[in-house]
Amino acid sequence: MDHTVPFDFYSFMRTGRLTVAMESHADIWDVFPGASVTRYFDGTAELHAISQPAALMHLDSFEITFQSSDPTCSVNEVSTSSSSRINQYILFEAPERNPNACIAVCRFRIVIPDTLFPWTGGRAQFRIRVCALFNVYNPERGARTLQRGPEYVHHFSLQLRTSRRGLPFGP
Repeated sequence: MDHTVPFDFYSFMRTGRLTVAMESHADIWDVFPGASVTRYFDGTAELHAISQPAALMHLDSFEITFQSSDPTCSVNEVSTSSSSRINQYILFEAPERNPNACIAVCRFRIVIPDTLFPWTGGRAQFRIRVCALFNVYNPERGARTLQRGPEYVHHFSLQLRTSRRGLPFGP
């Protein structure tokens, strides 16, 4: 990371773009109550910095906040791609920077264990907020600080279903 390269963070906030590709809904079929099942939602975040390629040199990491809306098992986990801590619900691959295309890519996985499944029917609603974190100079403090850059919010859901034939080993 070369901090001598000029970078106008506030201008980039107006022109930089962060997109997230991730599925919006998943059905899980014929699961016995009490079965241990885990569902994974894979996502990709892309930071487009064509307006200011120097932004990639100041990009520190990506931050993901994962939230569930279930009042009985509420989840609010925050993690960054630069953290060496292993989280319960959020997993990261190392972000890749492509300076020729002015894009930074971060792949991640959201882990939904059976404790978050809607066993009583209905849909379990989840949300992630992805943002880019930049290491920028703050003249008020006279030091470099992490600033949240462009962000993206994605909602997704999960539903348990039973096929018409019923569960294969049921009564």
